[in-house]
Amino acid sequence: MYHDGLLVTSVIESLSRVFYGFSAALLVGLSIGYGMGSYPRFKDAVVLPLEMLRPIPPIAWIPLAIIVFGISNLSAYFVIFIGALFPILTNTELGVRQVRGGYIEAAKIYGASDLNLLRHIVLPSALPSIFSGIVIGLGFSWMVVVAAEMVAANSGLGYQIQLDRQLLRLDRVIAGMVTIGVLGYIIISAVKMLEWYSLPWLHVRGTDRRKTENHNVEKEIDMLEDDGRFSFYVGGSKLDIKGLYFSYSGNEYIIRDLSLKVEHGEIIAILGESGSGKTTLLRLLAGLEKPSKGALKLDDIDISDRCAYVSMLFQNLELFPWKKIHRNISFPLEMSGETNNHIDAAVKGLLRLVGLENKASMYPPQLSGGQQQRVALARALAAKPQLLLMDEPFSGLDMDTRERLQDEFHQILRASGTTVVMVTHDIHEACAMADRIFLLKQNINGMLISFDNGAKQQKISSAVDRTSMAFHELSDKIRENMKNL
Repeated sequence: MYHDGLLVTSVIESLSRVFYGFSAALLVGLSIGYGMGSYPRFKDAVVLPLEMLRPIPPIAWIPLAIIVFGISNLSAYFVIFIGALFPILTNTELGVRQVRGGYIEAAKIYGASDLNLLRHIVLPSALPSIFSGIVIGLGFSWMVVVAAEMVAANSGLGYQIQLDRQLLRLDRVIAGMVTIGVLGYIIISAVKMLEWYSLPWLHVRGTDRRKTENHNVEKEIDMLEDDGRFSFYVGGSKLDIKGLYFSYSGNEYIIRDLSLKVEHGEIIAILGESGSGKTTLLRLLAGLEKPSKGALKLDDIDISDRCAYVSMLFQNLELFPWKKIHRNISFPLEMSGETNNHIDAAVKGLLRLVGLENKASMYPPQLSGGQQQRVALARALAAKPQLLLMDEPFSGLDMDTRERLQDEFHQILRASGTTVVMVTHDIHEACAMADRIFLLKQNINGMLISFDNGAKQQKISSAVDRTSMAFHELSDKIRENMKNL
């Protein structure tokens, strides 16, 4: 057995080589993987040589390494680099490519720069896949260093095992092999532990399925206004759409000669069959698509490109699962460079407004669907939008939760004064929330039919009576017109 400290010295030598070789692979693999996942042209330029090199086993590079670098540490570094590179590169590319487009679009709407997109969206979303590549790459590195040291080094565990084998020191060979196994296990376990603590949102357990207690929205609004530290009142802007056309790649127009005016603080709903261009219209208003022709103006400001005065409530919500609730809500404020004091006051006020004060430190996956809807609304209002776009925001909820949230959202939106354009397939939802309701059909010029709901005269505190004759008459009238589109 080892009694002269040689084992410890060999371990240190091997770990040092793994550190340097793996660090180089990590730097290069992350850079190339990000480039391949983000930029198709970059991937096209590098994919052929990389795919030609990928099948070559790391050990097969040892002779070339000896020729180029001699029997030295550089030879071992190079072989370890090759062994770890491809798992890291591949998993980084995969992670970046799988970042949900909705996360990117939501962040852009809230003002994220390219650097902030990388920092707040791409890397956090891709980290689980990157960590998988790191674990695999470390495993390869540890195997490769032993093989490389057997033929391309004069120290380290691999070299010592090879020497002891030649001298028939079986006990030392076994001790070296056991050491390799134990150290490999420790290294991989340490990385997995780092992953656990770095990605807590992946390991949260239990969704809060309890219904959020009905809270008095009007009372909360009054208390926030009396408090004075935070006001979510905006006062919406007038939206003017003139002669709007849109098609993908020059094909048939999805939206054709559409014109519409929405007054300050008005809530309108757009109904229509699938493919009629409802969501496309919202994407145009949000600056996520460019009009083929026509004008989009908010109080005479062109919003055909992204506008800081526009927020969007996505159908899939697009809450960032790696950020706690308070960080999701504060995201628009962080992107606009607000002070910490202002951000804290705004987040506390918005959490209070939507009845989630005790959920601030939780992650989105821990909340029920209705609670996530409230968080999404709070985040959208944090930006103080003069125009709020809502894409079927209640479609994934049960009927009781949906109707309760419709009433709460209606009160909050009325109090904020923001102008709202919402898309829905639910006629009752449109009647419950909108001042005017529009029917839209694909390939037909402009808005076909509009209905005045009369909700504009409702007080903030009043909920729509869904059992009233007027409500059902309006619903039936819209339904009949939709059948005839």
